[in-house]
Amino acid sequence: MDNGRNLFRYRTERSGKVVLEGGGVIDCLIRDISSGGVRLEVTNPDQVPDKFVLTIHGMPDKRRCRVTWRTGNKLGVEYL
Repeated sequence: MDNGRNLFRYRTERSGKVVLEGGGVIDCLIRDISSGGVRLEVTNPDQVPDKFVLTIHGMPDKRRCRVTWRTGNKLGVEYL
């Protein structure tokens, strides 16, 4: 797979949560994942801040993240 990325992304359909700094969460769907980040889908992308904590169902770690791109309801996110 050569898509211009340095890291291979694995397709998935895991549920996740964008944890907001002031409290609250936004449900999301993880569409693919790599060691450096994820591509996720949300219902209301305008509500997702540029930096947040991400939890992924079935994975124990919470990850600090930064949005690198936004297209429609999809977001590219890198781990910080």
